[in-house]
Amino acid sequence: MKRKKIMLILLAAMMTASTSVPVYAANPGSIAAGSDITVGDENILKQTNADISQEMYKLAQEDYDVLQLTSDATITKQSLNLSSSYMPNVTIDLNGHNLSIENDVIVGNGGTLTIRGEGKITGLDNIVVNGGTFNDNHTECSSVSPSEPGEEPVEDKAVAAIGDETFESLQDAVDASKNGKAIRLLKPVDITETGLTIPTGKRITIDLAAVNGNPNIVNKKTYAILAGTGDKGIIVEGALCITDSDGKDSYIATTEDSEDALITVKGKGTLLLSKGVIESIGPGKGNLGSHAIIGNDNAAIKISGEDRDAVMVKSKMQSTIVLNDTSTLQMNGGSLRNLNTTVVEDHSSKTITFGSDTYLRTGEAGYSNGQYIITTDTGKVSIAGGIYRTDWNAGNFYTSGTGSIGLFGGYYKKEVSEDLIPAGYVQTRKWIVEDNWTGSEVYFYALEKATEVTPTTAPTTVPTTKPTSGPVSDKFGTVYSTNLSLKGKVGLNIYLNLPERILNDEAATITITRNGKTETFKVSELEAFEAKNMTLVSVTTYVTAKEMSDDIAIKVIPGTGGSLPLKDTAGNKSRKEGYITSVATVLKSLKDNPKVAKNLQTLYSALGTYGEYAQLYFKHNSDGVVPADTLTDVSDNAFKAFQAKKSGKLSGVSYLGGNLILDSDTTLMVYFKSKNDLSGYKFTIDGKEVEAEKDGNYYILTLNGIEAKNLDKAYDFAVSDGKNTLSVKYSTLTYADSTISQKNQDLINLMKAMYKYNVAADAYFKS
Repeated sequence: MKRKKIMLILLAAMMTASTSVPVYAANPGSIAAGSDITVGDENILKQTNADISQEMYKLAQEDYDVLQLTSDATITKQSLNLSSSYMPNVTIDLNGHNLSIENDVIVGNGGTLTIRGEGKITGLDNIVVNGGTFNDNHTECSSVSPSEPGEEPVEDKAVAAIGDETFESLQDAVDASKNGKAIRLLKPVDITETGLTIPTGKRITIDLAAVNGNPNIVNKKTYAILAGTGDKGIIVEGALCITDSDGKDSYIATTEDSEDALITVKGKGTLLLSKGVIESIGPGKGNLGSHAIIGNDNAAIKISGEDRDAVMVKSKMQSTIVLNDTSTLQMNGGSLRNLNTTVVEDHSSKTITFGSDTYLRTGEAGYSNGQYIITTDTGKVSIAGGIYRTDWNAGNFYTSGTGSIGLFGGYYKKEVSEDLIPAGYVQTRKWIVEDNWTGSEVYFYALEKATEVTPTTAPTTVPTTKPTSGPVSDKFGTVYSTNLSLKGKVGLNIYLNLPERILNDEAATITITRNGKTETFKVSELEAFEAKNMTLVSVTTYVTAKEMSDDIAIKVIPGTGGSLPLKDTAGNKSRKEGYITSVATVLKSLKDNPKVAKNLQTLYSALGTYGEYAQLYFKHNSDGVVPADTLTDVSDNAFKAFQAKKSGKLSGVSYLGGNLILDSDTTLMVYFKSKNDLSGYKFTIDGKEVEAEKDGNYYILTLNGIEAKNLDKAYDFAVSDGKNTLSVKYSTLTYADSTISQKNQDLINLMKAMYKYNVAADAYFKS
């Protein structure tokens, strides 16, 4: 039972606000070695339900190849059976999201299950291989636990940390790392004399968040890691993930001129780039720089940014990425740049793949037209989407030997050679926004399925008539307004005024990210409405009380990738990680606004105080939190009126107590106990029949989403055999009354703050 651990803690601690959640241990189970993935002409089904167990059957029924996640997902409601006769090949693309497998997935004879992409998986032990094949091709970065310190004073010699343990060298941290726990960089590190090696068998994540660069200050960049090249660079023989949890530009760089690389991946090593900047352009204009990444042997290089701005890999006069032997490259989100020459130099006999929201460019405006974007002489290059730019007249790509390039989508500055266009595809021309930060439209060739366009002969020159330029505001979006809705959680409603090109873009999305979790909304599916001669769309995200001060990052992502710059009506602009706000920020602006009614200002103030005490109780981002309201006006006697009221009797059944959960939603749980089988009994909440969760001799009734104005409402929880009924009146403040006599002052303060919040909500909503 999912709540079993919660209940046991509750009984042992006599009803404290529950913070426990189920913990799933990932067990590798029976897993085959990863196989090559070819991303070409794939028919992709986008996830629409949180539970994908039923949605996966569409893969076989409607001839899809891949189920791609658009948010965190579970396999819960039903088990899955793969075999040669039904659902023989199932591929799940995590696409940067997490998957919890909570029901059996049986891979029978002739069946193949492949999970790919970047993201976390729990419940791998529920995958049962019974004659079939399971290819675990996913990669994941470890995350820094919220309980780990992030801003603590750094010892003079400490450069990295794992949890609370600090290290004087990055190599020491790598050598000490166990169980994939993330290494936090604490200050800039210079490894130009020593290099850094990720040994075979090690699975390392390095988070660069604490060391941000200064990319706009000439010669003043701060490098998180400054390395050499070759054996004085970064050598990956195990698995290395580079991430940047705060989303601000952090750099791993070399300033050397060399024919070696900043990062060399060899043996069976794996490199995953999730966030950050990898730069090997040399120290100045006259320098050659080095390769950024070289893959040798059976190396696997995976670039998986949440969008094309999340990861940047840049070189100058040496190819940005070189692939040798049987090394592979999979890219789905991110940017590869070379200021003068080839971006990807492929000598591998394997397939390298490029998916959506990728950006590859060779050349630099005003300095160089660049060269070929990709060259290959042995293997296969498969392109499914993205933007590819060179201003060199020789063209986009160069193949020789047994090398081949297959194009199944994407946008190209130079015309695509006819021999690279597969059957069923046509080349058209479109104005697209190549760089979302300038909003400038550029005329690109587009490769599309013939069934999705009306084939026309592409003009040989750029048309003289460009689409009429809109106002400057067409180049950015406006966060026009924000407000709150007060339910079991607190809803932050965001109203956006977006350019027509975004409103008309079927593939455009809005993402909202908080604490590493991302929600995705398709712009085309949002209801638009008119206000003050503007077209607005709105999205809502919900936070719990403890999360009200957490940063919320809002991004608008066009179908061609990247992100649309945003600003609000006060002129505050989005950063790389998005437009940043929080419920606490909105509360402050509202409660200080003289146009807001007095009783509503009081409600907002009480909500803010409640959030601060929730942070302190749950120890969630609580450093430096000192509530201004000390709650001295709330006496212990204030809760006496809310004590539980039991009525009726039912033989063999007793009322045990209640619990309040605040760390996920405002939820009440009431417990009845009986040694009898109550499967034929009727359980109700306020007269409405509900299903009780049985756990041993305990029967649990759960009420979710209690609104602010109903925190004092006593709900009637009852169980009946048809003749006799045992019921208890219980509210959130009933639970609060049970805590006042305890010694946990943080919990007592949280309950008092909740009481004041309810009083303020009553005064506003019932006035």
